[in-house]
Amino acid sequence: MGTLPPPSQLSLKSLKHQAKQLLKAQRQGDRHAWNRIRALHPASVNRVEQQQLASADFGLQDAQLVVAREYGFRSWPRLYAAVAGAAPQPDTSGQPTFRYQGAFALDIEKGPALRDFTDFHIGQQSIIGLVSKPHADFAHSGPAFVGQYSLSGAYIGRIGALGTGPGQYENACALALDPQGRLFLYEQGYRSAECKYHIFAAGGSYMDCFAGLPGAAEMLFDRAGNLLVVSNDEGNEADCGIYKLRLYPGGDLTQTPRYVLPLTKPQRRLLDRQHAPAGMVYQHSRDRLFFLPMNDYRIHEIDVAQGRLVDTFGTRPPAFRPVPEALLPQKEMSLEEILAVREVSTRVGGLTLLSDRYLLLHFTDFPTPYPGRWMLYDLDAPQRRGHMLDYPAFYTNWATHTASRGDQLYTYIPPEFDTIATSKGHFKVYSCRF
Repeated sequence: MGTLPPPSQLSLKSLKHQAKQLLKAQRQGDRHAWNRIRALHPASVNRVEQQQLASADFGLQDAQLVVAREYGFRSWPRLYAAVAGAAPQPDTSGQPTFRYQGAFALDIEKGPALRDFTDFHIGQQSIIGLVSKPHADFAHSGPAFVGQYSLSGAYIGRIGALGTGPGQYENACALALDPQGRLFLYEQGYRSAECKYHIFAAGGSYMDCFAGLPGAAEMLFDRAGNLLVVSNDEGNEADCGIYKLRLYPGGDLTQTPRYVLPLTKPQRRLLDRQHAPAGMVYQHSRDRLFFLPMNDYRIHEIDVAQGRLVDTFGTRPPAFRPVPEALLPQKEMSLEEILAVREVSTRVGGLTLLSDRYLLLHFTDFPTPYPGRWMLYDLDAPQRRGHMLDYPAFYTNWATHTASRGDQLYTYIPPEFDTIATSKGHFKVYSCRF
């Protein structure tokens, strides 16, 4: 759907017309109407298949609710009041607003069955990331490999292969793309395999391999083409588990790192010292790295050129508060059961940079069945204070990983949290308006 005009440019008549048109399209089983309802309607109607949409229990009030949420309002009365001048429009306090653009599932007919899709990079033509396959011997997933999909979810192929020969790896752990499109892949090893760095050309052909280097929990390239690697794999009894940042000039792994910067310890002891931090992003305009340790909400800002920590900031997420039960499209737990939970653990699920300015943090509250919560930081603001986002489109987003391309936010939802009835992993895409 195209960009919607602000409510101030609308009339009550046009709003009513939009709701009636949506209701009419729903009764005709229109696919576009189906996608709109799926994205924003909280009730069970958003769980039906497209062919069942025309017969679903969906009335004018439901259509009005969808239209209101497309404009960023929680309810039809709030939108109606804003247009009528009885109430102000939603106050975004200078923050961007998000519009749901659509969803697409990853192809598992031609591609492999998958459980998770992590550390992915959104390019101009495709998505490259680490694919974890379901495994009968593991509680979570089997060895990961590099998979490539189109921006519509079609499977393109894999880069490298599972194995121990040239161009093969046993378990991909982290990846990064350099300015020339080369893929740097860190293999933590699987069972007793040696940890290695593999390099593939932009077309996917194997180039080189390096072993005997410190590990990588996260890695990326800066604007000068230097490779930045964060790991917490070293140590003696004193510094075991401390995250360290290394810079390899020009991505040359044969050189000694320009610097090794100790960062911080995780907030909890990690059983696996190679465990990745919660997030790491790079701001091109200011040559800054933003690093979020595992099990923490405090963000570390690093001057990449000088190799020094310049700031630590973060707003503790507010205490868990259940949203109205009507906003839950999945109800594994009743509202009474949720309120009876004595302790809710709030964990940070990821860090994303939008338009080289806004940091977006994703929180998850366990063991509740609620989708994640989202906090936004404006890096250009005088004070780095987090703002909790309250956008209806996020109420049905069970994202486990996020990435961005310009002002577009891509959120990955694994098969077990499927909300578009595909039983596959899928992406939801949002545009960010400033």
